[in-house]
Amino acid sequence: DWSVPGALSAAKRLMRQALAVHLGGRPLVSRELFRKP
Repeated sequence: DWSVPGALSAAKRLMRQALAVHLGGRPLVSRELFRKP
């Protein structure tokens, strides 16, 4: 339930930790990918 205080920030933190394992220290460039036409 996203209306619970802190739920969104906890989900964001969890996803960042999960992605960090797979990225191996490399930056995530998803914003750049979505900006390109």
